[in-house]
Amino acid sequence: MVKHIILWQLKEEFSEEQKKGLGQKLVQTTLSLAQKYGYGAVVVVGNPKFFSKMGFVPANEYNVFYAKLDRTKPAPFFLIKELQNGYFDDTAADFEPNEVFGVTLDEVEEFDKNFEPKEKSQKKNKIVVKI
Repeated sequence: MVKHIILWQLKEEFSEEQKKGLGQKLVQTTLSLAQKYGYGAVVVVGNPKFFSKMGFVPANEYNVFYAKLDRTKPAPFFLIKELQNGYFDDTAADFEPNEVFGVTLDEVEEFDKNFEPKEKSQKKNKIVVKI
């Protein structure tokens, strides 16, 4: 039985939190849990310099492509780490990004109106939410 692929996108907007190893710990924990629960691969949209350190490679190496982009040109931000050897053997696929990747801050604000009020402030490149 083939398990679904996990996909997520790490934002690099929180510059004061960078270089503390938090992103790497998040990725390593996700990889461990994905492997534990039998996922075949993890696919990310992100910084290739960061993810390649943890064994991610360009998705086109597995014949998986980012939809609507020219397959003859690299999409270095679209990466895969296979957790089960051969998971992508005999596979050709196009990834169609989920609409959630295009959510705007205004849409988030509108969504937040469905919940109890929170104290929210914005600092340089960071949104702080106190519940």
